[in-house]
Amino acid sequence: MKRRILYGLVCLMLLFAGTAQVESTDAYRDVQRKLQQLGFPCDDGDYERVVRLMEEDRQWAEMHDGFLAEQYTGPEYFAYVYLMEEGLGLYDPNTFTWTPASDKVYAFDAEVFRVDTMYTDILQRIDGIVPDIVIEDVQEDLSGMTEEMDLTTYTDGTRKVSFLCNGHAYETELISYGDWVNSAFFDFLDEVLAKEGCPRQLYVLTPFFDQMVLLYYGSEQDARTLSLMMDYMGYAEDEEEEPGGVIDLFKELFKDD
Repeated sequence: MKRRILYGLVCLMLLFAGTAQVESTDAYRDVQRKLQQLGFPCDDGDYERVVRLMEEDRQWAEMHDGFLAEQYTGPEYFAYVYLMEEGLGLYDPNTFTWTPASDKVYAFDAEVFRVDTMYTDILQRIDGIVPDIVIEDVQEDLSGMTEEMDLTTYTDGTRKVSFLCNGHAYETELISYGDWVNSAFFDFLDEVLAKEGCPRQLYVLTPFFDQMVLLYYGSEQDARTLSLMMDYMGYAEDEEEEPGGVIDLFKELFKDD
């Protein structure tokens, strides 16, 4: 009798697990189709790669912080992983060269490795997703900062960043936050794009305190759609204005598909 009960429980567990897997798979396919509608390739090879990366992240989370593992299984995280992989591009450690993987998104770590050229590196890669501009002659003036190049003193002062955009000179002065990029830099870039008559805007899709920054050049509607698709950790900027919450927003996103 006990064996039958145990067998029945195991069958129920497998049934529920299988149902959850089907639901997850369907939700992932919804995200895939929505990304394709927004102009991202996201083919079946990309789909399989993202699902594999998600599973690796989930297993890592279970080993280190089990209660966080569920954050790596939802459709929001599928969108996040795909877009981040696209935005990070390909880096060759042998030649120290970076090759973009997407002409729509660019991703980077807000806590940078090369502190003295952090904005130069960003500007040299942004024009890969903004076809309306050509950025040249980037200069970073560190004379307003402390001389020591270690992080204990490098947080003081300001730096000036100057460059040519479509042949026009621009300059801004930014407070230093050590090895962290100052988010005010992107407000300045938006002003530059507006002055250059660019038809679209540059959007930061991820919360800046999430460390990984994802930039998108496009319409406000598409940027909002992508941001909502990635809301895997519940960072809803308009949560008070959207009483349905993150999950309902995600369902709302696909209601017409």
